[in-house]
Amino acid sequence: MEEVGASKVPIYYGDMKGLATKVSEEINIQILREKYAEQHVEAVLGFVELDSKVQNAQMLSKLTMGAGS
Repeated sequence: MEEVGASKVPIYYGDMKGLATKVSEEINIQILREKYAEQHVEAVLGFVELDSKVQNAQMLSKLTMGAGS
């Protein structure tokens, strides 16, 4: 999240179906048991590569900060 300040856009919100999303690489999940076995802990490591662009701007909105008084 961008730092809040005058003329900044810290938050985008709305119906995220307005974004067209392309998954470039399938989700890759690894469970790491050996590295943490002495601590009785398991770690999960996950990667995904995706890209998106606005397909329907009417479904999304942004919060624009004004100048403070």
